[in-house]
Order: sequence, then structure tokens, then C-alpha cells
Amino acid sequence: MIFFKKIRFKNLSDSDLLKLYKSSENTEYLGELFSKYSHLVYGVCLNYLKNQQNAKDAVLSVFEKIIVEIKKSEIENFKAWLHTVTKNYCLVQIRTKQRQILREKIFSDEINNEILPVETDEFYEDDKTDEIYSAINNLDKEQKTCIELFYLQNKSYSEIAEIMNYTNNQVKSYIQNGKRNIRNYLTSKP
Repeated sequence: MIFFKKIRFKNLSDSDLLKLYKSSENTEYLGELFSKYSHLVYGVCLNYLKNQQNAKDAVLSVFEKIIVEIKKSEIENFKAWLHTVTKNYCLVQIRTKQRQILREKIFSDEINNEILPVETDEFYEDDKTDEIYSAINNLDKEQKTCIELFYLQNKSYSEIAEIMNYTNNQVKSYIQNGKRNIRNYLTSKP
């Protein structure tokens, strides 16, 4: 019986499958769209996330997300809409990962005492990450750029100096002053 359903679904357009899903909420219609586009979603995820396992996990998450989003959206071109949803999902994952990396680096034992003279656990919460980003955004342009290159992109002093056309001593100074200004910003908050 399933074999015959697949054949019946093969003759339906994406628009027809969406209409049938919206009217019946029968996930078999979405299953057909999943079968048809999962390899494309995987390709987009792999392109952005650069890791096969993360891309596979993202494919499932994207299709879980579209179950909810389809009901709220008026979709004219499913393939284009799915590409946009997938791309946006991946970008959110990348930003989340970058925030996590920054948070871990800021709270690592290596620099914790340099930036935060307060209890680390207090600042390790997600809502405090926004304060850290706010502190970084309040830095001078040079300090902000050097902090981001050093902590988020794992660039060395020499690499930053080459990219920014600074001396190594200037880079070191911008990073040290930036860390001090972040600490001052975070400790001045109530």
C-alpha cells in the first residue's frame, strides 16, 4: 500500500503537497517533500556548517522547524522558501556557536582573571552573553576588531598585525586595553 501512495505522491506538485498537508496535517505529505529535498537541505547545511554530522543533524532540525513554519507561512515556491529557512537556520547555528566560543574563551581560566574579576558562574548564563557582546560593541574600532579576530577567529597577534596593518605591539595593546574595557563595562553594570 505504501508503494502505491508514493506513486500517487510523485504526481503531486510541491504546492499540492503543501495544500494537502495544511488541510489534513497528514505528515505523509511532508514526508514526500522531505524525500524530495533532503539532499538539497543537506548540501546547504554542509556548505554553511562545514561538518557532516552537524549538517545531518541540521537537516532533521530544519524539517522539524518547517512543520511549524509551514502552517504560519504563505509559500509560493517551496524549494526557494526551504532554502531560505535552511540558510537562516544554519546562520543562527553559526552565530550561536560563535557566542558559545566567545563565552568559553572569555570564561576560560587563561583569561578569566584578566577580564572578569567576579565569579565566573555569574556571567556564564546565556543572558550575560548579550552583555558581553554589548561590551565588545562599545569598544573602540581597533580594540573591537582585534578582540574579535583574536578570540572569535583564533588569529595570532602576527596574523592580526598583518590583516590590520598594525605592529605586534599595537595588537597586543589593543587586545589588553579591550579586555580591560570589557571588564570595566561588565563590572559597572548593576
